Amino acid sequence: MYPSASCQEHYEQQAGKATDAQIDAACEKACLAIAPAWPLDRAIAVNPHWGRINRPLRQVAARMALLGNIQVFPTREYLREAWAKGRMTQQDLFYALATLQHGEDN
Repeated sequence: MYPSASCQEHYEQQAGKATDAQIDAACEKACLAIAPAWPLDRAIAVNPHWGRINRPLRQVAARMALLGNIQVFPTREYLREAWAKGRMTQQDLFYALATLQHGEDN
């Protein structure tokens, strides 16, 4: 399991020095990484983006674009086409602006 006996000994020595506060912090960090299974409205099978749940949408989008070449927001061309075909209206824009002004864009 360990590359060498000295590595195992080092690990065991370090584990013995952990304080209660360090153990509590490690447990808290581990619990935040695990998606909840209850209540049912929060249950998810597998969601690789769970760790991003409390981050602002723009920050997540920028990070996904940079690290995974993933585009979260629609392209300008897609939006132009939606406008031209009437799938997006002036009322939609007013709603989006009102939402942003109320800080609902996290």
